[in-house]
Amino acid sequence: MENSITSTSAGNPFALISLISWILVLITGWLSFFVPKIEIYPYKLLTFMNHFIIKKNQNYSYFPLFMHKVIFYIFAIFLLLSLTVSFIIFIYNLFIKKDENVINGMLGNISKFHFIPLLSIAALFINGECTDKEKFVTDTQLFFFLIFTILALFSMIFIYIYTKIDSPEYINYIIKNSAYSCLISFLIYNLFVVIWEYIMNNKDDDKIVNFNKNCSTAFSILICLANLCASFLLKEITISVFNLIIYIGMTSNFYNIEKKIRDNLLNKSIGIIDIFGIILSILMICFIAYRKKMSNN
Repeated sequence: MENSITSTSAGNPFALISLISWILVLITGWLSFFVPKIEIYPYKLLTFMNHFIIKKNQNYSYFPLFMHKVIFYIFAIFLLLSLTVSFIIFIYNLFIKKDENVINGMLGNISKFHFIPLLSIAALFINGECTDKEKFVTDTQLFFFLIFTILALFSMIFIYIYTKIDSPEYINYIIKNSAYSCLISFLIYNLFVVIWEYIMNNKDDDKIVNFNKNCSTAFSILICLANLCASFLLKEITISVFNLIIYIGMTSNFYNIEKKIRDNLLNKSIGIIDIFGIILSILMICFIAYRKKMSNN
């Protein structure tokens, strides 16, 4: 059996590496709500990876690919909570209960490499927390954001496929269907945001407006398609649920921007595309739920 290992996994070097990676991603993740505290008048910002959380004076961003502050907070906190609960469950079953089903599922021949996406995600948090308060995000930072996002995304998908926890069922749901799925949907979203940020950072001022209009429109479509394709291919309903939250956040952000600014600086179709993203996510949720129901009959 591919994932078969013994209950002595607590002494396995991969178990130690796994614990370090879990702890590192949790520390760096929760720390992002406290550092760095960037003040660019009149804004106060925090960084969550390469995303900026506006803490004062404004509830939205002029950049339509970003989510509304409140919804982004909810998404980010849920992501970190799901990782925290998954870690607690993993530790409990590794050292106390010594449940071989969980140990085999998490430290099997392939699944034991889950430290790769976790360390990549920790690197994303660290990179964001190293943002200079005066220079802001540099091209070098954006380059590493892109590299670690790609590495985290594709390794996370690979680990998701090979992680099989047969019982108890709730552990499979918390670790794989919640934490891993949330990471996949967020990393897909983040990949396009990083590419957009990198290009925006290197555009001449007179070309930024047109680029922001066109690229934001295209990327809004691509984020939705990529997440829904991942949800369909992996048969994972929660990826569509998280994509739904992302598009609710993007839609809320877009329509909270002053109408005059939307008309002058942004493509009006972006808001319509975001709404379609919400509708398509709901349809995909219904479709996968129906398909699972039929397969269980």
